[in-house]
Amino acid sequence: IYNYILDLFLRLSPFRSIPIRSLDSNVDFKNLKIGIFPNPTNDVLNISCNNCDPGLMIRTRVLSSEGKNLLKGLFLNSTKEVDLSTLPMGLYIIEIEIHGVKYHKKILKI
Repeated sequence: IYNYILDLFLRLSPFRSIPIRSLDSNVDFKNLKIGIFPNPTNDVLNISCNNCDPGLMIRTRVLSSEGKNLLKGLFLNSTKEVDLSTLPMGLYIIEIEIHGVKYHKKILKI
């Protein structure tokens, strides 16, 4: 039943997990190898960037399924933990921004 609920949430969500590129940026999310795990998660979501340059500023936001800003953060190293313990169970969107280029991924808190 757990996989069924996750699949249902992901199919019904209006958000898509695709990179959004700006015309003045050369950020290639595929080459950066950004990992977001575990998904689904209980309390902590890990974000890693395996090919990121040291000191690269990465902004994160957690949005509700309606697009409301719930949490935001900033990290300069290759890994970050996002504490979701204050949020109720549900579907959320993690937004990762590098040099003005944004990437959105659906996450499920159980």
